[in-house]
Amino acid sequence: MACAPPDETSARASLVRRTASLNAALANIGFHLRAWRCYRQQTQRALGDAVGLSQTSVSNYECGARDIRISALLEISTCLDVELRDLITTLPPAVVTRLPPGPARSRLKATRGVEH
Repeated sequence: MACAPPDETSARASLVRRTASLNAALANIGFHLRAWRCYRQQTQRALGDAVGLSQTSVSNYECGARDIRISALLEISTCLDVELRDLITTLPPAVVTRLPPGPARSRLKATRGVEH
């Protein structure tokens, strides 16, 4: 028996879910990128100069406003002296104590169960 093609409504709903999931993943990568950059005490401009990006591009990556290429992630991870896997999945050890109160700290508490 052949699968019936999805109707337009379910296809649209599926696209919306995938887009939301991608946006959340990009924002999470950006959050980790910013945390590692700050941990290594680099400015957006210095990091951008080191890897051939503009300060605006680094900022857009950090806030999830722009898709980041794998090649850019590799260059950034090398510049920040952190494994690519760690750059996108973990936070540096001192980040929790350095985050100011607000959305970033709340998000960290929600995702990591960290007490502050």
